[in-house]
Amino acid sequence: MSLRIVKERVRPWYLRHIWFPAFPSRKPPCFDAAWQFPHLPLEGAGPLIDAAREGGRDFLFLPMTDWHVRIQRPQFLARALASLGHRCFFLNPHLGRQFQRSSDASPQIARIAPNIWELHVRLPLEPVFHHRPLREAESRILADAVELLRRVAEVSRFVQIAGFPVWRRLCELVRQSSGSPVVYDCHDLLSGFAGIDAAIVAEESALASEADLVICSADRLRDHCLHIGAHPDRCVVIRNAVTATPEIQPRSPWATHVVGYVGALEDWFDVESVKTAARALSDHRFLLAGRIESPKLQALRGIPNVEFRGEIPGEDVPGFLAQIDAALIPFLLTDLTLAADPIKLYEYLAAGLPVVSSRLPETARFADHIHFYDGPAGMAAAIRAAIDDRNDAARVRRRDSVRNETWTSRARTLLDSLPC
Repeated sequence: MSLRIVKERVRPWYLRHIWFPAFPSRKPPCFDAAWQFPHLPLEGAGPLIDAAREGGRDFLFLPMTDWHVRIQRPQFLARALASLGHRCFFLNPHLGRQFQRSSDASPQIARIAPNIWELHVRLPLEPVFHHRPLREAESRILADAVELLRRVAEVSRFVQIAGFPVWRRLCELVRQSSGSPVVYDCHDLLSGFAGIDAAIVAEESALASEADLVICSADRLRDHCLHIGAHPDRCVVIRNAVTATPEIQPRSPWATHVVGYVGALEDWFDVESVKTAARALSDHRFLLAGRIESPKLQALRGIPNVEFRGEIPGEDVPGFLAQIDAALIPFLLTDLTLAADPIKLYEYLAAGLPVVSSRLPETARFADHIHFYDGPAGMAAAIRAAIDDRNDAARVRRRDSVRNETWTSRARTLLDSLPC
């Protein structure tokens, strides 16, 4: 037996009974956040699930990230579809690691928002879903749970929205049993992530070619999907968007200038440019909101005018944006970021804020509202120009540029694009 298999078998018991009790801060907050809602065993959860609206559809989201970690594209799409009267069911991707007791075995479900439910299914080995593809037996356990959900919720068939290739075999099983079409939501270039198993990345080709519809958040991702086998007639671009964002009143021109960023602090974050700009603009404050996920960010720790705010809930983002004068998208130019359509760009512009960004292809559509920089030497000048660009007319133009770029409009485009 390989060491990897031994570790996988031991890990659930070890984490739950030794590691997390000894080091509570190491337990992912999302594991507990999932249980803040009243849960019922799926078998008897009929009273918890509202009846389908006439003409409404049922969506099964098979995501790349946990609902409770950070609000991202799948959550925004689910919320928009739910607001239009469609029922959305979101599978928790931790596959058992989030369960609080080792004795919990049956699938659980909870209502986490209007018209949105979260399904928890425990697999025997509680696999880390981005470490390896799911085995046939595991996919069948999940398919059985989805079939039970279909009966309990009185679903004729789901529209399956898979955001990650690990779910490919599950999608196939559900489609075989109920005729539920498969949508592959390609919103990141998977090969750009260091932590995803190569076998999962390789599975993307089959998912893209077998899906009834492929939706991509950027032009480069559509090109990528076509290259790996997606059918041109079933592959469309549905970009990211913004929810309603309150207008941010400009801060006093006499106050200390504040530059801000909200989002993941990963390897693609342009540490050198921010460090150079912060030192050049020592009279400006730099606020970085997000969970640090790369040791490279430690290089900014000793700079007096750089402050880390940690992860902030989605509902607190408007309040954070109200504290800043200019907003950053400091991404290194990598295969991953060149295929990205940053949600934060829409949020910044909807707040009326001037934006400083590296030259990402998807930002070109909003070039008139962005101050671009090229390398560490250019960021400070771009920040100065952005802060000078805070007049009322410019703020209105920025807000107008994304007025129709809403998640509701994206949800309607998705509905219109569905093949059946």
